[in-house]
Amino acid sequence: MLDDDYDDFLIEVGTKIRFDYGALHCEEFGTVTAVSDFGIVTIKGDIGFVEEINKSCIMMPGETTVNGSSIGVFIDGVGFAEPGGGSALRAATKDNPRNLPCPTCLKPNRLTRIDQARGYQCDTCADRAERGYDV
Repeated sequence: MLDDDYDDFLIEVGTKIRFDYGALHCEEFGTVTAVSDFGIVTIKGDIGFVEEINKSCIMMPGETTVNGSSIGVFIDGVGFAEPGGGSALRAATKDNPRNLPCPTCLKPNRLTRIDQARGYQCDTCADRAERGYDV
């Protein structure tokens, strides 16, 4: 589930949301239309439904609940930049562009807002740090 320190950067009007109700139900998709000061997110579904949900209940793609279930409400369309690769960075999309600098090397256009919210650095700096080199 999203951490209060960075969920404000991720859930805003226009954020795409995916509802996964389990194997016997089809997925539903929607768009955030409002976020209240009290953490309530209003989502208008692509098929017309309107759902209000607590912001803390919305998960990142690939996350599971505490009991390991993949059923839930997720930010949609922000998988890994290199699925199966060595990078933890998220894919750049229209709603999540790679337009922010790395906090370590300060090179521009290295991170998306989701990467930044998670406290990541660019792949080059992460690789150097993991190998024990100065960054």
